[in-house]
Amino acid sequence: MRFALDKPVTIVMLGAGGTGGHTATHLYRLLHSLNRYTQVVICDGDIVEEKNLVRQNFIAADLGKNKAQVLAERYATAFGLEVSYIPDFIEDKEKLARLVQPLIYEAGMYQQRIQDGLSILIGCVDNNRSRQLCHQVFMEANNLIYIDSGNGEYTGQVVCGVRRNGKTYYKPIGDVYPDVLLDNDKFPTQLGCAEAAVSAPQSIVANVTASTAIVSYLYNILVLGSIETRSITFSTKSINVKPILTQKRKRPAISEERRKQIAIQTQQKNMKAIYDLVTQNLSYLSGPNGAKKQFHTKAASFLRTLGNDLGFTDFIVKKNYGGIAVSGEIRLKGMWSEGNGVYFMLDQETCGRQRFLYRTIKHMKDSRGGPNQYVDGKLFKEGNYELLMETLLSLNASASSESRSAAGAVNAHAA
Repeated sequence: MRFALDKPVTIVMLGAGGTGGHTATHLYRLLHSLNRYTQVVICDGDIVEEKNLVRQNFIAADLGKNKAQVLAERYATAFGLEVSYIPDFIEDKEKLARLVQPLIYEAGMYQQRIQDGLSILIGCVDNNRSRQLCHQVFMEANNLIYIDSGNGEYTGQVVCGVRRNGKTYYKPIGDVYPDVLLDNDKFPTQLGCAEAAVSAPQSIVANVTASTAIVSYLYNILVLGSIETRSITFSTKSINVKPILTQKRKRPAISEERRKQIAIQTQQKNMKAIYDLVTQNLSYLSGPNGAKKQFHTKAASFLRTLGNDLGFTDFIVKKNYGGIAVSGEIRLKGMWSEGNGVYFMLDQETCGRQRFLYRTIKHMKDSRGGPNQYVDGKLFKEGNYELLMETLLSLNASASSESRSAAGAVNAHAA
């Protein structure tokens, strides 16, 4: 699964306790290193208590303060990022749906186009009622990445769900572990004092392991632009992390005849594209996507494939960009056998009539060769790859000699 590396990022993290607290440290550091707009909102209605100091990322000076506020102010300020938090438990679907709405921005001073940002929901909660809420929002979202973590004292899991254009590509926690959706527990604000005091045992190493997996997902998505793992399970006792990798779709087998057909169609399209480019102004590179740059890239790719299709035993493709006011040229030199080869060049003629030079050569360093001949640009305009191949193959002296020998043998036998 690929992700854009130029869009703004919105991250909403529910839960700032055991796993969320350790995630925040590295989350802000990671975002600080990115050259893109980022916004993080940490949500938690809990306050720091004495018991939290054992395994959660807080110190004595934080006692009595809201957990989300402590983490956001400490790490966002440290890395020069925007401080944003909600000191409440998010228990309303509409509110959560609004929070994870992707940012809209205007991309570029001149492009004037609107793009959606990348939106990521991180679940570091300790109850399945909150996971059910996240699941509902995820399934109704058009584009959303939902990373959920959960752990006990020694074991746990992290699941990454991905929705794109209204379709689920990677299943969320509720589909990977359906029991989550069947659990009848309550939101944190619905718990009585006695219920709130009881919680499943956890350890600092389990929280740190879960947070490491979350940050690894974020790094792969935001820095590498891809992920290959749907979920992980771990055990801190055996020091083991087991990933569930994505299964690559098997492409249906293509016959050799169909493969050749596709290759020819590609070369035909390339010929037409090259012709379109040489009718433009190729005087300047004009940036990474300028016409001159495109011409050299497209022509080099075309000639490399042509060299293979012509059956050369040895060939080379070279580019010369030249200076301003010229297109430069892309040259193919190839040998069928000793003393038997072809030189073919693509460039933009200044005389107005577009044509491409070719001639025979005797070796790879032959700069003179036989008399200059030309392929009419109309051949490229029409994408007539077969005729181009036929024209160049007719220069193959070995093939011509074999044809003449075969013809002589047939005539002798007839006589």
